[in-house]
Amino acid sequence: MSETAMITTVTAGETRTFDDLGRIVIPKSIRKALNIHEGDQFDVIQDGDIIKLVRCVPACLACDDDTDVQRMNKTFLCGECRDAVSKTLVEKELDDDDTKK
Repeated sequence: MSETAMITTVTAGETRTFDDLGRIVIPKSIRKALNIHEGDQFDVIQDGDIIKLVRCVPACLACDDDTDVQRMNKTFLCGECRDAVSKTLVEKELDDDDTKK
């Protein structure tokens, strides 16, 4: 019998200080590990005496779907739109190669 376990990795805490506007800096190592970039949005949730930051799920820029959305450069695209963009880029590259001949 197999059980699925959720594994949570906890890294050693780094003390941060709130500034006069109530901001704190998330350490670079955590931002890098979680693929957090400038402009990413988070919901701030109070859970008793714990503050949680939950990344907002972005929608695809092209079709507004929120399934399988990933960052592509500075925007977000779903899997179907990423495939369409990739196909278009490959076709354009092939056309450019034919034009050069």
